Amino acid sequence: MFEASPLRVSKLSATENDFLLIGLTDASSQKEWLAWTQNTTPERIARWACDRYNGVGADGILVLHPTPTADFKWEFYNQDGSSAEMCGNAARCAVLWAEREMRSQREFAFETLSGRVTGSRLENNLIQVSMPEVKVQPSELQFTLGGLSTRGFFVNTGVPHFVVEVENFESRPRLTPVAREIRAHPHFGVGGTNVTFVKSLSNQVVSALTFERGVEDFTRSCGTGAVAAAVWSRQKTSLPLITVQVPGGELMIDLKPTKPTLTGPAHWVSDCYLHTHSMGLKWS
Repeated sequence: MFEASPLRVSKLSATENDFLLIGLTDASSQKEWLAWTQNTTPERIARWACDRYNGVGADGILVLHPTPTADFKWEFYNQDGSSAEMCGNAARCAVLWAEREMRSQREFAFETLSGRVTGSRLENNLIQVSMPEVKVQPSELQFTLGGLSTRGFFVNTGVPHFVVEVENFESRPRLTPVAREIRAHPHFGVGGTNVTFVKSLSNQVVSALTFERGVEDFTRSCGTGAVAAAVWSRQKTSLPLITVQVPGGELMIDLKPTKPTLTGPAHWVSDCYLHTHSMGLKWS
């Protein structure tokens, strides 16, 4: 295993969707990142660091680079090392991180693979970010597994989601194999899709649970999945303001703008350092 200087990371959480952020905001941090990535890959770093037993533990890792076209641009890696175009909860964490690092600003812009995203901190520890323009493609795809028949529609909210209505989430053990089958179905191509199960609680409140690519399991919260759930709700009610309840909390979606806004809480968990070591990574 190579030896390099410790790499500083910050851990943040947004509705219990947690991420590690590496900010390359100065020459020192850029030099450290270069030393690490010359000896191993960002994908391997993500897998090690996100491991909840041998690393720090997180759903994904976000590397923020300086850029002349925005406050920063990001590289985003899922828990398994795969990359993702967009992540709404990670975007809120990035805004919170940027606010501490760039104290003179209240609003931030950053470049993602899904395009330019802006965000700002509101009152009561809420973070609001703009999301990519929603593209809906109705699908006739239907799955039957273990007696459970599912039908839904495909929506891209920065990343792909197949949205499926269910009566309750108590049947989660039965939903898992269904989600895995849909996630990897050839209909969605090599990259597959995220799968978001939804239930309407009222005209403006939806419950949602997302099986995420890259984590390969249900997560406590998914920002792009919440937007997908809101789009699903709007197909039924035409109301643009939707509250989405996820296992990790509550998110507010405004579908009125061309680019929807996602609002919800985020908080700082810790700062720590990753160290090289013969078996991978440890933290202190």
